[in-house]
Amino acid sequence: MIGLVVGAGLLVAAGVYRQFNPGHHVAVDALPAGWLFMVAGLMAGAAACWFGVSRRPVRWFATVAILVVAAAFGVFAGMMNSLRDEPSESRRVGSPDGRMALVFLSRSATFAPDIVYEYRVRTNAGLASREWAIGCVNSDIDAPPSRVEWSGANTVLAEFGPPGRGSVRITLDPGTGRPDRTFGGGC
Repeated sequence: MIGLVVGAGLLVAAGVYRQFNPGHHVAVDALPAGWLFMVAGLMAGAAACWFGVSRRPVRWFATVAILVVAAAFGVFAGMMNSLRDEPSESRRVGSPDGRMALVFLSRSATFAPDIVYEYRVRTNAGLASREWAIGCVNSDIDAPPSRVEWSGANTVLAEFGPPGRGSVRITLDPGTGRPDRTFGGGC
């Protein structure tokens, strides 16, 4: 019984961590959607209520209530997840020292025909690899940068428009790859 409750709590916690991924770990992003873990945790909680509560009316009410919440959350999260369009990788450029890579992605906007360009930095550390967004541009609002390239082992340069018109120099933390700034209006 206690195992079911602990398992339910761990599944919900794993789902929340997967959904938000505060450490930006690439291995965590490879897991299935976080809401699946949360629904499984709620179902395990319902099983714990069914087997752990001795009073019959309370057992039925608690189990059905948790299952209804799990079903409603699963349907809502599934619909929201189906609206997401996963970006496709168009190019990858390694850093001069080979510890990181620039990743160029594009996808269509959720409710519009616009193209969204995403620029990320990914560390090359196996299962401990991390990925950070350094820029995101919606083609309907902003023009994408004319050039994004490495200007050093831990520095990325993004140029906008004709050469000399405007640029953003992004310095990356050598250990984690975390950028000190980003460009674009966000997406």
